Amino acid sequence: MSALDHVSQSGEICTTDHQGENFEGYRHKELITEFFERAIDILKQSFINFQLNNRVSLYNELEGYLGSTQNINEDVILHCDPTSTFNLYGWLRKSSKGNHQILEHIDDGDSSYINHNQLTKVKIHKILLEDASVFPIPDIGDYFNEDYFLKIVNTLSNENKRSLLKQGNHYALVGIPNEHGFAYVIFYYAIWYSFKEKVSFKGFKVSLTQRAWIDYLLNRTGQEKKTRHIAIIGCGALGSKIAEILAQTGVNKFSFIDPELLKTDNIYRHSLGLQYVNTYKSTSLANKFLIERPGLTIFPFVSHGESWIKSKITEDIDTIIIAIGHTPTEISLVKTIYEISANIQVIIGWLEPYDLGGHFISFNNKHVGCLNCLYFDEKSNKSLTPMYKYVQSGQLIAKNITGCAGAFTPFSSLNCMKLASYISEYVLNQQLGFVSISGDNQNANKNGIITTPFYNSVNNSNGINILNLKEIYKEVCPCCNT
Repeated sequence: MSALDHVSQSGEICTTDHQGENFEGYRHKELITEFFERAIDILKQSFINFQLNNRVSLYNELEGYLGSTQNINEDVILHCDPTSTFNLYGWLRKSSKGNHQILEHIDDGDSSYINHNQLTKVKIHKILLEDASVFPIPDIGDYFNEDYFLKIVNTLSNENKRSLLKQGNHYALVGIPNEHGFAYVIFYYAIWYSFKEKVSFKGFKVSLTQRAWIDYLLNRTGQEKKTRHIAIIGCGALGSKIAEILAQTGVNKFSFIDPELLKTDNIYRHSLGLQYVNTYKSTSLANKFLIERPGLTIFPFVSHGESWIKSKITEDIDTIIIAIGHTPTEISLVKTIYEISANIQVIIGWLEPYDLGGHFISFNNKHVGCLNCLYFDEKSNKSLTPMYKYVQSGQLIAKNITGCAGAFTPFSSLNCMKLASYISEYVLNQQLGFVSISGDNQNANKNGIITTPFYNSVNNSNGINILNLKEIYKEVCPCCNT
C-alpha cells in the first residue's frame, strides 16, 4: 500500500498531534469509539489526498514516517543548519568490532563542541532539493533501498550524479523541502562499480538526523537567541548556576572570571562535578558549556574581578554579575564599575546561611541606588552588615569540620538555584531593584540561629520581597552619588 498521511510504516494511525490525551479510565466504550471515529476520518482524508496527489502533509511529516521504517535510524547529530552552511563534513568513529566506521556527527568542519579524538573527517555531499516530489516515499511496509536512492540521483545534474556514483565511499545529506523548512536524510554507502545504468552498492545505509544548532534548539524551548554579553565574576555555587540558566535561555556570549580551583568541598553545590576538581572554575565551566551547548562564545579569565575590570573588560559587556560572597570586595568592584564610561547593568547576589534564602540587587552604573547603599542604617550611618538581612548580628555562623582552614558557611544547592533563577530573569528582562527571597528556617532553628524581623516579614509575604532602588538609595553613598 502507498504511504498515507498520518499513517506510520507499521500501519499505526496518528489520531492526535497532542503529547497525550486525558480521559476517564472507566469510560472504555466512549474512548474506543472516539479514537475509531478519528482514525476513520483521518484515513478518509488521507485517501482523498492520495487520489488528488496531494502529498503536502506527508512531506511535512516525512521524518516521522521514515523514522518508523526498520532500516532507518536517527543516530547522526547535525550541528549546523545546512541551508546556511556552505561545506559540510562528517565525523566517523570505528565500530566496537573495528570492521567498519560509523557516521556520528555532521558540522562545518571546525566545531569546538565535538571531541575530535579518534574521529575521521570526511566530506559530505549536500543536496537540497527544490521539489519535494523528487524524493520517493517508500510504501507502507517497504524499505528505503538503493533503488529509491537512484531515483533521487537520476533527477540531479550530471555533475552531482557523477560525484555521487563514482567509485569509493560516499556520505550524502539530502534536504527535502516542506512547510517547516527541510526534512534531512543521510545516505552512506560505497560504490563498488558504476557503468552506464548499472550501479553496484555496498553497505547502503540510511539515517535521519538529530538537529543540534542553537537556533533550532532554542526554538524548541520557545526562545530566541539573545545577542548579549554577560560577565560573571565568581564562578562558584551561585555564579555557575546563573551561567547555566542563562546559557539555556538564549544568551550567546559570556565572560567567566574566577581565580580559584574547584575543590571537592563544593561539588554538591556547584554545576561542575568531581571530574573537574583541581581545575580552574572559569576555564572548566567554559569548556563544559562549549561542549554541551552549541552556539556559545565564552571567554574564561583566571583572574580576580578587580584585575579583569581594570585591564580586560570589553566595550560590549551588557551585564556584570558579581557572585563572590565577600562584601568589601564587592563594594570595591562597584566603585570601579561606576567609573566605567559604558552603560552597564550590575547585579550582585549572595546567599544567607542555613537555607534561609538569599538576596540580590540589580542596578545601573549610571544611576543612583547600588550595593553600597544597603550598608547604611536608618540614620545614614555606615554599617558593616546590610540593613536587610535574615540573621541577627553577633552570632557565629560558620561551621568547622577539619580545623581552622576548613571553616565554611552552610547553604544548599536548592537556594542557589532559586536565587539564580530570579537573577537570570532580571538579567534577561534588564530589570532593576533589590530582591530578597526566603527559604525554610528549619535548619536555622535546629542550629540555634536567631532570624531577624525582616526574614519573618519576607517569609510571611509568599517568600519574596522587592524594593525599588529609590527605597534603598542613600544620599551619603560615595559609590553612586558622585
